[in-house]
Amino acid sequence: MDAYETSATYQLAETCCSSISVAELIHLSADKVTTANDIFDVNKKQTYGEIHGLIPLRENIAEIYAAESTDSIGVQDVLITPGAIAANTIAALALVTKDDHVICQFPTYQQLYSVPQFAGAEVDFWECKEANGWLPDLDDLVAKITPKTKLIVLK
Repeated sequence: MDAYETSATYQLAETCCSSISVAELIHLSADKVTTANDIFDVNKKQTYGEIHGLIPLRENIAEIYAAESTDSIGVQDVLITPGAIAANTIAALALVTKDDHVICQFPTYQQLYSVPQFAGAEVDFWECKEANGWLPDLDDLVAKITPKTKLIVLK
């Protein structure tokens, strides 16, 4: 992996998305007038910020989703996390309780099955098999579903 980590056309072993510059971020924005100075104040101290995420960021995200939804979406509906691990943990703990059943595609990141186990759920692994050309077997997945299945984790 080290030899090709930064030069591979398709990086299948990476754990995060590719980084982009502030200029690339602005280019992706619908607001083409924005500059880097509009995004951040170089004189402002960089702190951990508000526990649920900065209100202006949450307002912008809520506005984006509200524009595409018939539901009322506000800042109270948006939670910023410091990465996918925290988001996955919050989602699992919000959805899964003791005696629930979870099916987790495997292998995957440990937290995707350990957090439901911590919450008291029974976790079954859904594994791709060499005999099937490493393709997912949907019949195998369906066979694992029980009346207590609360969550199916696909990666």
